Amino acid sequence: MLKNRLKIIFVSTLSVFALSSTAQVVKEDTEPKVPSEKLFLEALKDSSDKTKGVVILNMDPRLESLMGQKHRAAAESSSNGAGTGTGKRSVQGYRVQVFSSNQRTAKTDAQGVVQQLRSKMPKLPVYVSFQSPFWKVRVGNCETTTEAQQLRSDMKNMFPEFASEIYIVKGKVNVE
Repeated sequence: MLKNRLKIIFVSTLSVFALSSTAQVVKEDTEPKVPSEKLFLEALKDSSDKTKGVVILNMDPRLESLMGQKHRAAAESSSNGAGTGTGKRSVQGYRVQVFSSNQRTAKTDAQGVVQQLRSKMPKLPVYVSFQSPFWKVRVGNCETTTEAQQLRSDMKNMFPEFASEIYIVKGKVNVE
């Protein structure tokens, strides 16, 4: 008796799938009604109010205040930029990379390198970055390759343990 019920369910399921697949074939065989190119162009030329839309943006007031803070910060940084004689500007230049690693301990290793660099050269700008999967430590803000080469040789002399990893990289630097 259970076998008969299972057979009935199986046959009815198959028939439903068969009907739905034929219905899909019928749908695919019919061609959709697409307006001619001429009608489409005429609809585009129509400048009635029916074709115009309005977008209403509902925003949390906290988000509005954050956006205002961002715009004020951008305005302040542009007023302190090049041409005023104050602040720093960002230009294409060079830095010296002294460390790069993707090992599990790379983050703590990079922090150790930063401490070593700052203990011997406290005024030298040091930059730590994470560009997946690498932790990198770079120093300096050199506008020319000559400056970068001089910094690179100074770094090799002061930190011979990093000599194999020290090289010049091109990128955005901060200059006064």
